[in-house]
Amino acid sequence: SDYTNACALARSLVADLDPHRGIPSNEMDRLTPFEQYERVMADKDRLWCGNIAAIFTYACNALGIPCRSVGMRHQYYPLPEDGEGYEVLMAEGHSTTEIFSEALNAWVWMDLTFYIWGAYLGEEGPLNLAELYRYLNIPSRLGRLRIVTYDPATGVEATLPVLGSEKQKGLQNYLKQDQIFKYTRN
Repeated sequence: SDYTNACALARSLVADLDPHRGIPSNEMDRLTPFEQYERVMADKDRLWCGNIAAIFTYACNALGIPCRSVGMRHQYYPLPEDGEGYEVLMAEGHSTTEIFSEALNAWVWMDLTFYIWGAYLGEEGPLNLAELYRYLNIPSRLGRLRIVTYDPATGVEATLPVLGSEKQKGLQNYLKQDQIFKYTRN
């Protein structure tokens, strides 16, 4: 299925890109996702979540799996209309992805940075990012959230509860209630 193929592509990209994680140079901003991939594979640069999401989105779309990147930012104060002053981002941001599963007729959230291939609320899912965001911020639902995790060291996928997992703190940090989402399709 498209989801199974996206998971296989995710595993392959994680194996390629993991050794190159870090802070990218400004040069990466000027490159297409494929050029970013080539640059890090040539050991000329580093990458982080934004690059990983762009590369995965580009690769999925090139292989016929509809995919979109989602940039997430916490509340910020933009420059005044006169252009004087500073733009202030109140906290760090994150970039992630969603693939469109034709078999499910739904968008499915996947995050290669966190090694997560999907999320479920009980048996319902896989969820899209907006659903995950909503349920992470409803305490009565948090206990029912589960994630499909991938361990690149062992190649094992496992479905685990979010509550009490090593992923909980990171997910709740990046998916706070004051989040702003920007969806793009490369």
